[in-house]
Order: sequence, then structure tokens, then C-alpha cells
Amino acid sequence: ALGPFVGLRADAWRWQSSADGITWTTLAPIHGISRFPTLGVPSTYRFVPRPDDEGKYIRAKVELTTGGYAYTRPIGKIKAAIATNAVAVGFAGGHNPPRIGVAITVAPLPSGAVGAWYRCDTNDDANPSGCERVGTLVSYTPGGGDLYDYLRAYIYYKDTGGVWKRASTGFTQLVLDVQRTRPWRLE
Repeated sequence: ALGPFVGLRADAWRWQSSADGITWTTLAPIHGISRFPTLGVPSTYRFVPRPDDEGKYIRAKVELTTGGYAYTRPIGKIKAAIATNAVAVGFAGGHNPPRIGVAITVAPLPSGAVGAWYRCDTNDDANPSGCERVGTLVSYTPGGGDLYDYLRAYIYYKDTGGVWKRASTGFTQLVLDVQRTRPWRLE
């Protein structure tokens, strides 16, 4: 998802696409599937490219109101990734919540995919400095050092053109210890 200037106070965001980077069209939901995580309307700073955006330029414009005046500012543009070469991976098991000694698996996996696992202090994408690499396989079994941290898997694979790409599962919940999370009991 794209989301420049997160937290900026604005009256309206307008996401636009262009085939040539010159002529722009304001985007709207396609076939009932929202590109915009907030209420399915373009007035949000977050935007999720869909297959219909393949090969197009995307930009955001924001209208700010200060003292009764409206300002429009182009934020930038990117070329949407080729959808047919994109791989969406997620957790297949062992992650909700992750437990010490229980393997976490990822699926679906492209042929020849390799994995890298990270342990993180926070589940904030904007703060990767709190992460360290802890594994290199497509599945991972949390240990004692992972307790009360978050885990994330990155899968590396070759696209249809033979170029290495990366996909991510996002973060697990906090790693818990099965023994330490049992209900209280009278002794």
C-alpha cells in the first residue's frame, strides 16, 4: 500500500493514475473492490494498487485548507508493479498467536522460494531498526529468545522474467510461551 505523508491533516486526498505520466484520471473503486482502505473512497492517504493499475503511474494529490484557502499539491508518482509477477504470501499455520516450540509456516510458496525470518520489537513498518534476522528457511519455530517479540517472514523468489523479488507476510502477533499462558489454577 502506498501512503506518503502519513498523519498530515488534509481535507481531501485524490489518487490518480496515468498511462503516460501526463494525462491523469482520478481513481475510484473497481468492480466493487476498493483500492482505498478507508470506506472505499479516494479521500484517504492510503491506496492499494490493483491488477487494473498494472504498468500505470500512480500519484496522490492533497487539498489543504488554511485560512479558507485550498491548496493542491502533487505528492509524487510510482509505476505500479506488474501484477502477474507479484506473489502474495501469508501465514499458513502456527502464528495466531505464535507459540514457543510450534513451527510457523508460510504459503503459498513459489517454486524455488527461500525465506528469511526477522524478530522485531515492534510491528511498525516505519521502524525496521528494531528487527534482527533469526532464520533462513520458509518455516520457523520460535524459541525462548523470541518471547514477547513479533516475527515476520520475507520470501525471495524469481518472477517470470527470472528476476529475484521479495514478498512479506506481515507481522505475527506477540510470541507467547504455551507454559506461561495457561489459566491460573488453585494450588
